[in-house]
Amino acid sequence: MTRKNQGLVFAICSMIVCYLLITLPRCAPAKRDEMVIAANVAKTMMLVYVADARGLFEKNGLTATVKEPQSGPLSLKELEEGRADVACVADFAFVTKSFKTGNLKVIGSIARSVGAHIIARRDSGITKPADLAGKKVAVPKGTIAEFFLGAYCQRNGVPYQALNIVYLPPADMVEAIRKGAVNAACVWSPFIEQIEGHLGNDAVLLPSQGRTDYYLLFVTRDDVLREKPAVVERFLKTMIEAETFVRQHPDEAMQIIAKKTGLTIDQVRGGWPEEKYEVRMGQDLLTIMEAEAHWMIKNNLTPKQEMPNYLDMIYLKPLETVKPEAVGIIH
Repeated sequence: MTRKNQGLVFAICSMIVCYLLITLPRCAPAKRDEMVIAANVAKTMMLVYVADARGLFEKNGLTATVKEPQSGPLSLKELEEGRADVACVADFAFVTKSFKTGNLKVIGSIARSVGAHIIARRDSGITKPADLAGKKVAVPKGTIAEFFLGAYCQRNGVPYQALNIVYLPPADMVEAIRKGAVNAACVWSPFIEQIEGHLGNDAVLLPSQGRTDYYLLFVTRDDVLREKPAVVERFLKTMIEAETFVRQHPDEAMQIIAKKTGLTIDQVRGGWPEEKYEVRMGQDLLTIMEAEAHWMIKNNLTPKQEMPNYLDMIYLKPLETVKPEAVGIIH
């Protein structure tokens, strides 16, 4: 090769290298931010599992790991101890924790539900509220089920202290009532359906909530809000996109949650009216949490005698940024 040709080759190679140095950074995939979400497996967590199944986290630049504790209090434990960035829990689980800590904030709600029920063994002699007195009733401690069990007793004139309360994780309750170790249980789907499957015609279902909804909340820590504000906003944006998918494609959403929970599609469809999947922050949330806190104080479930200020425990900025019309709290 002549000196002239060598120079030409060198010039061409230099141009190619320069081109690659300029264009490769643009072609490289954008770095995703990692986040960990704690959410127990339940129909009420629909938006989280739809987002995961449909790749919506990745679409919004997030690499999400979904942990699956058995209950809201366990999800909050993951959050408090730094193993999760966001916990999805029922309002009562947050209220219970609010008497003990001040570094957690509610950033939105994921759903409204009426899906907690009391289920009993007929052969235990339970067919009406008064029959619960003196019976062993299983409930997950510090959960929405505990609040609704207490409210059910109050509405029906049964002293809560007259029940023999047995605190159990939801999965353990299924086996306990099947074996007759407890007479009744207050819990949510899919455990209600599992218990019904074991008991068959011996199952008695008592609607524990009356007409009261409860909310499933997104909760995070102050340091996450301070250090990862963009991640929190993209998380909420992802949930809003999941909400839109559920509204537009309910049959596909039901298939996703049926597969996740182990329920049949008919069981999911039958309970569909009990849940409303919507990312929002309504004024009624404050009323519900205050009622739950009052019940805890009245029944000596907390040593505190003063209710926290729940408006101070709600952080609206991320939701106001991504969906301002979803914020209905007066502030």
